[in-house]
Amino acid sequence: MTEFRDSAWSDIKVGAIVKIMENQAFPCDVVMINTSLAKGVCYVETKNLDGETNLKQKTSAEKLVGLGADDEVVSRNLNGSIIDCEAENEFLYTF
Repeated sequence: MTEFRDSAWSDIKVGAIVKIMENQAFPCDVVMINTSLAKGVCYVETKNLDGETNLKQKTSAEKLVGLGADDEVVSRNLNGSIIDCEAENEFLYTF
């Protein structure tokens, strides 16, 4: 697992598991596994994407929340896993 603060965006490869800390800027094309808040909830400011400064609530998929209790659990549970999802597109508000 890589802590995002120690890496440049260009150094992160597809499939990497990164740890993003509170108040850090990060690329929008990440899949959230879990958060420190209950039920995998976090609040994200998207002003660099849409100009809005209000926080938007995002939630991890229910199946992923239990897989990421701490760094070791994430590595153990997700090492070698595959996330199958849609290709990139212009639709900012859906995934």
